[in-house]
Amino acid sequence: VDIVLTKTEILKRNQILALAQDSMMVIVHDKTNATGSFLLYGSDSGLELSGNQGTGKALGDMNGYQLKFAPSTGGGETYMHLFVPSSSMPSLVTPA
Repeated sequence: VDIVLTKTEILKRNQILALAQDSMMVIVHDKTNATGSFLLYGSDSGLELSGNQGTGKALGDMNGYQLKFAPSTGGGETYMHLFVPSSSMPSLVTPA
């Protein structure tokens, strides 16, 4: 799972550092199809976070974070992803 966050900010950096402390599962809302599926990644051994920070100098350069969530080292996933019923989402999401 790849995520791009624009604009570098201290709050974002601190949240990214907290996420990187342990493996996790990630739910992605896929809006590319009519049903708007929710997909769970990392259900077996979790995902680990890696990435980089771009501080572009030219007008078209990236200024922000590129995050990559990949299967944990030594662990393998049985399935690429699992579908999560949309009816389950209210109990899984914590308001910010």
